[in-house]
Amino acid sequence: MDTEALKHFITTYNVLQRTLDGFQYYMDKWKVDDQSDFETTWENIDPNSIEVRVKKISLTINYTLDTPIEYVQAYACILNDGEEITVYHSLFTLDGLGYDDVLSSTALE
Repeated sequence: MDTEALKHFITTYNVLQRTLDGFQYYMDKWKVDDQSDFETTWENIDPNSIEVRVKKISLTINYTLDTPIEYVQAYACILNDGEEITVYHSLFTLDGLGYDDVLSSTALE
């Protein structure tokens, strides 16, 4: 996939908005599934005052498994008072389906 094909993928599958929506869903689900952990993690940060910006999108070939997997990965930086506090990663199959997501937690610790 060249950069023009990646740009087409991003538009066709609405990757930017789906990443932002995915982050909000991730946060909402975390609040319900493990409220104590959520509150401990965000105790000094008001989640309603953070800013979310997609900063890059890339085609990834992950070789950590026995069989390499290919996907498109969007990186959204999470800002509090203009400072990046963590990164949300949203992964999509090459067919445009949601594959996985994760919040990098080290900056919040």
